[in-house]
Amino acid sequence: MAKGALVTVPVGGAAVVRKAVVTWCLRHAAMRLPERAAIRVKKMGVPVPVVLIRDQRRRWGRCDPKGVGYVVAHELVHLGHRKHTAAFWAALGDGDSGLGR
Repeated sequence: MAKGALVTVPVGGAAVVRKAVVTWCLRHAAMRLPERAAIRVKKMGVPVPVVLIRDQRRRWGRCDPKGVGYVVAHELVHLGHRKHTAAFWAALGDGDSGLGR
């Protein structure tokens, strides 16, 4: 969680706690990811996407706060490369982002 971030969790069972934490995470992501995407699209020269925040039924991956920029860049590269091909990884590693496998 973000440094200094506070999550208020109601008293209750595991389901209540999970719901409170997921709600906080979704709200926080909705506030931060669009601004991160806006910064990355300028560096990468790709169109500005609509940022969708969802509670996925399964987890595809995870990252800590330092990895959010990588996740944003990774998803933006998917605008031009649907699959994880050599061209996808080359595009992700281009520029001054220093990103790649």
